[in-house]
Amino acid sequence: ELVRAYGFGPLAPNTVLLGAPADEESAAGAGSVAALAARLRRNVVLAVRDGDGEGAEEDPATPPRGAAPRTIDVWWRGRGGNAPFLLALACLLRKGHAWEGAALRLRHVAEPDEDPARAEETLRAFLAEARVRAEVSVLPAPEGLSAVAAIRAASADADLALFGLRPPAEGEADSDYGAYLLACRRAAEGLPLAVYALAAEGIDFRDVFA
Repeated sequence: ELVRAYGFGPLAPNTVLLGAPADEESAAGAGSVAALAARLRRNVVLAVRDGDGEGAEEDPATPPRGAAPRTIDVWWRGRGGNAPFLLALACLLRKGHAWEGAALRLRHVAEPDEDPARAEETLRAFLAEARVRAEVSVLPAPEGLSAVAAIRAASADADLALFGLRPPAEGEADSDYGAYLLACRRAAEGLPLAVYALAAEGIDFRDVFA
C-alpha cells in the first residue's frame, strides 16, 4: 500500500529501494513488492550486503576516515534501459561523501558469439558521449565457468558492484519473481556490497547524460 499510495500531492517517488530477501519465506514478499513497483513503473533497487542476516558489524557503505579510494563496478549487459540507469546511480553515489573519489569501472561479459573488442568499443563510445570517465574491461565468454562465477571473481576487489535486474515476465507469479530475487542475492555472495537495479520508469536513462 505504501508503494501504491505514497506521495505528496502530484509528486510521487519513482524508485523503490528493497533489501534482498534472505530465504524463501522473505522472497515471496519481496517478489510481490518488486513486481508491483515494476507494474507501476517505479524503478526497483535491490541492495545486497555481504553478511546480510548475520549481524555484520561494519557497514561497507561507510568507509573509515582516511580510507583508500574505493572502487565501483558497473556490469553492463546492454539490454533494455538498465545499463544507463546503473551508470547514473554510480555517478550519483560518487557525489556523496562515502563514495567521493571512487574509481569507476564499466565491465561486460561477452556472449559466446560476441566480439569482445567490438563490445569494448561500444562501451568506450557510450562513455565518451556521456562524458563519464571510467575504466573499461570486457571479459571473454567464460569457458568451464558460469558467467555468475566469472563476474564474482572479477569484482572480488570492488567495494560495490552494480547489476541489472530483469523485469517480471508477463503473467509471472510474484512467488516466482521472488525466487529470482533470492537467486540474485545468492549470486552476489562474497561481494562486500552489491546493488541490482531495474529501470522501470519508462524513460530513457541515456538522456541523463545528454
